[in-house]
Amino acid sequence: MSVGMGQDVTIVVSEGVTTTLFNRDEDDFFEGLSARISDLQRPLVSPLEHLLENTTRYLPMPAEEIQIRHAISEASARLSEIDRAAVQIQRLLRDLERERTNVQEFANKYRVLIAPVWELPPEILSYIFTLALPLSPPSEISRRTLRPALVLAHVNQHWRNVALSTPQLWTNIYIDASTLQHELCIPRLLVKRSGDCPLTLHVRHHAPYSEEIAELLISLSPRWEHVSLDISIVMIEGLSRIQGHLPSLRSVEIKASLRWTDETPRAHLGFFSNAPLLRHVAIASPFIPDYRALPWHQLTSYDGPVSVVDIPRIFEVGPKLQECFIQPMRMTPGQILPTEPPEASAHSTLTSLHLSTGLLYNIFMQVHHLPAFPNLRRLFMYYDKRVITTNPSQTLVPLFAKSGAQLEELTFGVSTDTSTIRTCLIHTPELRVLQIHRVACDELLNFLTLPPEDETPLLPKLETLRLSGKVYFQARTVIKIIRARWAQSEEDRQHPNKRLKSIAILPPRHDKFEPEARKELLAFNEKGFTVVIRPLDRAAFRSRTPSSFC
Repeated sequence: MSVGMGQDVTIVVSEGVTTTLFNRDEDDFFEGLSARISDLQRPLVSPLEHLLENTTRYLPMPAEEIQIRHAISEASARLSEIDRAAVQIQRLLRDLERERTNVQEFANKYRVLIAPVWELPPEILSYIFTLALPLSPPSEISRRTLRPALVLAHVNQHWRNVALSTPQLWTNIYIDASTLQHELCIPRLLVKRSGDCPLTLHVRHHAPYSEEIAELLISLSPRWEHVSLDISIVMIEGLSRIQGHLPSLRSVEIKASLRWTDETPRAHLGFFSNAPLLRHVAIASPFIPDYRALPWHQLTSYDGPVSVVDIPRIFEVGPKLQECFIQPMRMTPGQILPTEPPEASAHSTLTSLHLSTGLLYNIFMQVHHLPAFPNLRRLFMYYDKRVITTNPSQTLVPLFAKSGAQLEELTFGVSTDTSTIRTCLIHTPELRVLQIHRVACDELLNFLTLPPEDETPLLPKLETLRLSGKVYFQARTVIKIIRARWAQSEEDRQHPNKRLKSIAILPPRHDKFEPEARKELLAFNEKGFTVVIRPLDRAAFRSRTPSSFC
């Protein structure tokens, strides 16, 4: 870049491209500009200013009228000069801004040549590349998640060489049969670039069977680490040759695209039983012939269907389970519910339990047969409103009595009487987050207001309250809870039970909360207490992380 000073001030941005900002010496230019502005600021003087001080109407003489018109003309001329000067200055500022952008781009191009990143050893650059990749579960891998690695390989030749020599960049494999042309060229290319690294695969294939895809998956089975299979049951059965060849498999998610019926052939999942590192299994369709087909003795996380009669048994065969998301299946003819408690009286490793079901009438008969979970921290219970709560005091309450002592987060959506719910909550003194779904009412919420000092409060450590589903309560009841549990003053902050920080009201989209009540509740946001009122996101509510939707 060269700058020539003299008659013209010129900046040469690149070869053949120059910009002239003004046609005089720089100092003279700014001195002239300053003088011009000072001249425009010169006060306007008129010999008739004394007439403006009169408070009565004055009719000027003919000679005075000529002077008045002259003053108006002089002011109009001054305004025109100011406008012209403003336009010129604005044009100059735009030119300078545009020129600054050009010069900045010019400098950036040369700055790249001496950037410190070029001095990084290839192994350090390779490690940075791996850290820059997004961490996605297998079921969320798509073409979009593959893009970062491809971008790194197209910056320049040096980065391309480093990227291609970093096999960890290419371990996410996405196979979508609906968009394949005639061959698996992209997946095969990624497999080649990934070397011998363990693979994360997401496969979508809803046709009955594909020999090409099946053979590719089977050939890669020794390198499976995290796998999501959205395929037909026939395809699952066609993968039986992977049994005994899964040394690296840590998690598997299966979503069978074929709806299960009594006539549907059951897929045999016994070939996952010999995966020594397998810890997480998620199944989205009830097609397992026998829950014992999985290596329960080593699993730490399970998400899938379980027959009602088998719910307590999985904790006997799965002593290392830490997270369990159970979808109870209907009972089949011939199954008999046990009347005796399970052999295992306690399960010490489980920290998160998720129970959700549709129209099942026998689920409550099994809840009280669950072992005690002394380290349970999160519990999600949601049953269809048509589920009959049989003897809740003998089924539901024992679960909380055995496992509620360490609960920190609870989602409760079970239709039962408020007295039973209160009894369950008495057994959860450590609870910090409570969501009541579809069963919140004034009577139940009144239990959450603080009692007199000489009585033990319900949920003394409660910080977050969420009320979702249809609104069966009044705003004044919620306001009463806020005023009772919110530490608004310094004196309140010394109170051990005033810890409430936020309340969320999440009605269905078709159920509008009363405008006046909404306004009164939202006014607490201006005082430092958080109140959220918006429609319930049912997809997020049913998700495996229900606390994240609010």
